[in-house]
Amino acid sequence: MNNNDEKIKKFLEKEDIPEELTPENIKKMLDKKAPSKKRSNISVAGRVGALVASLAVIAGGTLAYTSTEKKHNCVNYTNCWSLPETSHNAIAPETDTDIQQLANTGNYMTGAENYEQIYTLFKEVADNRNTRDTGGLMVYGAKSADIALAENAMDNCDEEIAEEEFEDGAMYDYDAVNGVEAVPTESESAPMEAGAGTEFSETYNQEENVLEADIVKTDGKNIYYVYNDYKNKYSVGTVNYATVDNGTFTGYGKIVLDDIVSGFLGDEYETEVYVSDLYLYNDMLVVLGTVSGYNTASEDYDWKNSCFVSFYTNDETPQLIDTYYQEGSYNDVRISPEGYMYLITGYSSWDCYSIDNPEDIEKYIPTCGVGYNVEYIPAEDILLPEDNFEDMYNLSYTVIGSLDLTQSGTFSAVDTKALAGYTGEIYCSGDNMYTTYGYEETDITRISINGGTITPEASGTVSGHVNDQFSMSEYNGYFRIAVTNDEYEEQYHSYDEEGTLFDRIKDTITGEESGYYSYERTKRDNRLYVLDMDLNVVGSVSDFGIDEEIKSVKFSGDMAYVVTYEQTDPLFAIDLSNPTNPTILDEFKILGYSTYMQEWNDGLLLGFGVNADENGIETGIKLTMFDNSDPYNLDAVATYTLDRTEEEWLYSEAVWERKALLIAPEKNLIGIPVTVEKYAYYDIDEETEFNNTAKYMFFSYDNGEFTLKGEISSTENNAWIEGFSRAVYIGDYVYALSGDKFISADIETITECDRVDF
Repeated sequence: MNNNDEKIKKFLEKEDIPEELTPENIKKMLDKKAPSKKRSNISVAGRVGALVASLAVIAGGTLAYTSTEKKHNCVNYTNCWSLPETSHNAIAPETDTDIQQLANTGNYMTGAENYEQIYTLFKEVADNRNTRDTGGLMVYGAKSADIALAENAMDNCDEEIAEEEFEDGAMYDYDAVNGVEAVPTESESAPMEAGAGTEFSETYNQEENVLEADIVKTDGKNIYYVYNDYKNKYSVGTVNYATVDNGTFTGYGKIVLDDIVSGFLGDEYETEVYVSDLYLYNDMLVVLGTVSGYNTASEDYDWKNSCFVSFYTNDETPQLIDTYYQEGSYNDVRISPEGYMYLITGYSSWDCYSIDNPEDIEKYIPTCGVGYNVEYIPAEDILLPEDNFEDMYNLSYTVIGSLDLTQSGTFSAVDTKALAGYTGEIYCSGDNMYTTYGYEETDITRISINGGTITPEASGTVSGHVNDQFSMSEYNGYFRIAVTNDEYEEQYHSYDEEGTLFDRIKDTITGEESGYYSYERTKRDNRLYVLDMDLNVVGSVSDFGIDEEIKSVKFSGDMAYVVTYEQTDPLFAIDLSNPTNPTILDEFKILGYSTYMQEWNDGLLLGFGVNADENGIETGIKLTMFDNSDPYNLDAVATYTLDRTEEEWLYSEAVWERKALLIAPEKNLIGIPVTVEKYAYYDIDEETEFNNTAKYMFFSYDNGEFTLKGEISSTENNAWIEGFSRAVYIGDYVYALSGDKFISADIETITECDRVDF
């Protein structure tokens, strides 16, 4: 027994240590697990110390990335992200000139030569991850030379994790219904011309004539609503539809997206179908969603996602036309003014241990096509970054496909491009699509969309992270983006002070101090950048809303209105008429914050969001009407609040999903979905009884005041799933919609007229 082994023995004699951690067993485990090429240059003491440290991480879970903001715990290591080992201060320019000189990065401009080139890059990514990312656990030794065993503990991506996660073998087991078919309507009435002479609400589009999808659509005659039915434990995507005539339901039916869509992955996959959005366009009902499945027959982690776009006839009994598939999970979609759909999906390759050679293209190349006749995206259409590929922890693509919808009742695929890397928020103008991704820095790619052709044109980077699509705008040849910027300070923690027993063993053996780093936020501010079409920064304004974050943005011509929040709701008016010199004109503060803003009419801006008290404690929801007629003198002319009480809790889906709102200035109508959870305690057995009410509330705005017109409500066992999530108006009637019922009411009195239960 050498001197280091003697140290271990004496240390272990003082502590209650499991038998498997005796020096002899540690050595056996080491020799079995560690590759010889790693063992050759590592001393016994170093190996034992490293193994003990790694076991402390795995068993005790004490070494993890920590932050004042979030803690990330990942099970699937391919999807973990972690901060690099370098300092995490975000770009903090010393001068305004520095801010305006952020360089064009030139990402996503080069098509791959062949699949083997992509495979080679993939292996570099996998090797890089294995050496730098210990499975999402941030393990750092400040002075210790070798922590090789921490890497070994995660080598080959740990197959046991995948097996454990799906050990029941029936992750997507539900009672499938037979076929994708429309349930016949109960109406014998003759078809009407869609929307003939009838005014009806439409999905609010951020940019004029750039059409956005939603879970509800109407043409003035028919109402279509998609939802995910969880009654059979797992999701079954469903479309409910009804024909209406002056507040009366004259027919209704249902489409279930099951075998035709789920069968796309193959019989060996346990599948789940999740629907996300709808369109009504050019005499077609368009349903978008994702079919996911796990291959129970495979020993590998064989999990697949494919977005589907199913086209149906737009009539009282919709019939399937065909389905387009694009591998990856549904992200977003737009239809351009020209009539082309641009579909964005996120695709991730198989895990590193599952790809042995470049011929396994099914494991790292996405597919797309109409029907089941899909093809792999050609190598030249997979666009790779020119640099910084080694910083990615998993090979992933943002897949953008275009479909020609210009011919009535039919569609065809036009173009597909796969951009290496993830995509977060999407913004789309009539001519360009902008993809963004990042937190400390946001990478932006401008993609030209013209006649269905997808052409990446430029890319750039700004400091900070974007809140949502409304934080971006293209106007008069410039791209504007508002971000929240965080700066972090690296802090070192010694195991001698707060480490586990295993950590102290390691330090005793090596005689060195080891530890880990955490990152504390030192500053938060907000910034608005103006970029040219090459995505070079030409102007910016920063350091507003200090220690707050952006909650909503509204661009209106040469003006931007930005809401930030920590304790109060400052609304900033920013003049962008000089792109090189954005200027803050005014700052107006009220309690709470708006998560969404939309123009009501000239000089008025409607805000909806969260109410809060003077201490910043959120208390409920609220409507606010801002007067922005004078951007130098912002004001709130009306507010309406709904706050929780000791007996009930309330919330609204519209806080995080703006499409849940019905905003119709032409009808002087504002609609909000609200769920109320009332509860009562019983002294005998201390049980709690909940009584959930789902309702859709309707307001008007007159003479500086919001007025509650009425509400449509029902008591639900599970208001979260079955509550009203949308409403539309057709003529003089409103329709509140949920997964199991449609209810109509008079638009003035909100008196129920008719209902249909599905």
